[in-house]
Amino acid sequence: MLFKYCKYGCWWEDATGDSSWQDLKQSTYNEPTICYTEGYLIARNVDYHTFVMSFQKDEIGDQMVIPTKAIKKLQRLGTKIFTEEEFSYGTYSKRKKTS
Repeated sequence: MLFKYCKYGCWWEDATGDSSWQDLKQSTYNEPTICYTEGYLIARNVDYHTFVMSFQKDEIGDQMVIPTKAIKKLQRLGTKIFTEEEFSYGTYSKRKKTS
């Protein structure tokens, strides 16, 4: 086993901006947006949660760091055990190896 992480769906609040002209009264009804991120939770603390969507052995890509206070809902989607073999190109290659 290389590592093991739980996958989560995360709904979180973000600021909303608009640079167009609006009626003053109507603009008072604008609200923040709710965003959704799905990924493997690799770190969490009182300040932030770090989600990752892509791995290459011990490197990560597609990272999202969300302030804990912005999170509205977390839903656990499952657990994944990553193995060394999963990151070997030969595991997926259709070419025959030649000597």
